[in-house]
Amino acid sequence: MKKGVLIIAGIALLSACKKADIEAPVLSEIQINNSSQSVQLHPGESFSVSGTVTDNKELNQFKIDIHHDFDGHSHKSMTTRYEEIRISDISGTSYSINESFTVPDNASSGTYHGTITSLDKEGNQSENKLFYFEVISPDQPVMNLTVPTSVTAGNDLVISGTITGTVFLSQVFVKATSLSSGNTLINESYSIASSELMTWDAQTDGNLSIPIPSSESGPVKIRIRAEDRNGNNTIFEQQIVVN
Repeated sequence: MKKGVLIIAGIALLSACKKADIEAPVLSEIQINNSSQSVQLHPGESFSVSGTVTDNKELNQFKIDIHHDFDGHSHKSMTTRYEEIRISDISGTSYSINESFTVPDNASSGTYHGTITSLDKEGNQSENKLFYFEVISPDQPVMNLTVPTSVTAGNDLVISGTITGTVFLSQVFVKATSLSSGNTLINESYSIASSELMTWDAQTDGNLSIPIPSSESGPVKIRIRAEDRNGNNTIFEQQIVVN
């Protein structure tokens, strides 16, 4: 009886000494069309996504998830969105990713991004890696906006200029985020779907002024997105300084 107890104890000790694989795969050198920067594409155009994934023991699969970034990553928009998910099985300790995609002919213009993740045989997941691209259409709204480069805390940031579409405009979204505190200073949408406007004036139609709290200081990111009735988007971004 005592011998049996010793054998069981020995097996338990060996199991405890055997370390589980807890190292996640590593993704590197992620590029779109051989660039680490955002690229511009047109509906119907093909593009490539490449990178390298490695693991200490054995790889299992990778996943590429492409989706729009029209609403600052809230993923809510009345558009013809281009979305695609691709999952591929892989093996070995190193794999070169080289995948081809095609922007659909009816994809709305605007900013998109993709995430790449990888799993190993033990189920460990890599960090997400991102790539970005912008779909350009000759029919998307044109922004002629003027945003001051700086503003004094406690005052309003007044934005002037126009947004013009080749078809009737639908919505204008405005968001201002403090890069110092992370606070959202404004997150407004202006619905103009009921009006037959092909030109939207930031002051006449929107009275577009952003109140800047007296406690605010440092850089602020301004993001303005215009959408027409065909779902085409144009995004304007600018960084200002609050003094």
